[in-house]
Amino acid sequence: HYYDKNCILKYVYEYKNNTYKAISYFDYNKKTVESTFEGKYTDKDGWIKSGKAIYYTEDGKVEEEIVYDGYKGYTKFYYPSGKLKMEGYVSSLTDYYEGELKEYYENGTLKTKWNYAEGYLNGKQFYYDEKGNQTKVEEYDYGYIINN
Repeated sequence: HYYDKNCILKYVYEYKNNTYKAISYFDYNKKTVESTFEGKYTDKDGWIKSGKAIYYTEDGKVEEEIVYDGYKGYTKFYYPSGKLKMEGYVSSLTDYYEGELKEYYENGTLKTKWNYAEGYLNGKQFYYDEKGNQTKVEEYDYGYIINN
C-alpha cells in the first residue's frame, strides 16, 4: 500500500510470481478507482509496466488506456463522450511519448500529428482544421522549435 502526503490510500499493489497488479483511488475509502495497471519484473530493467493500464475520470469514464508490449505501450485517450481523442506510443520504462502521436477532433477528423523522440517533440509536427485541411507545419529538434 502507498499513501499520499495527506495519509490517504493512493495505490494498492498485489505481487505474485514476478508480476504485479495495482489499483489507485481518488478517495480514501476506495470507492472511486483512478487507475489500474500491471507490471512484471525483468532481470535487465527491474519492474516495468506490462499488460493493460486504464485511467479513469472521477465520474468513472475511461480517460486513457495503454496496452504494453515489451518496451512500448500503445496509448489511447478518450473524450468524455467515449470518442477517441489521441493515440500513439509510449515507453513502458519512462511513459514518455515515442514516435507518432495523433490527436483528433471529437468528430473524428485528425487535428494534430506529432512526432516524439524520448518524450521530446522531434521532427515535423502537422496541424489540421476540423475539415482535415493542413493549417501549419512546425519542425523540432528534441524539444526545440527550429522553424514554424
